Amino acid sequence: MQGYNHQIRPKIVGEMMPQECNWVALVDEKDLYSLPTGRVGYSWCDNDRMSINHLLDYITTALQAIDAQNIWRQEVTPAT
Repeated sequence: MQGYNHQIRPKIVGEMMPQECNWVALVDEKDLYSLPTGRVGYSWCDNDRMSINHLLDYITTALQAIDAQNIWRQEVTPAT
């Protein structure tokens, strides 16, 4: 906790490409207000992964430019 005041956690918010296999459906489960809840199924295409990795590269470069230490990055791997 001593270093807590000296941390930064950048966040990327972007739009993914629509995919034919993505879906949204109502299910029988109800929420707190007795309304039907939804389920979402989606996948990333190669363009999505490349865009995310490009933004991660950019953020990493920016953090290195201000001499940030202990940079952690969650990699986005290609589809299998």
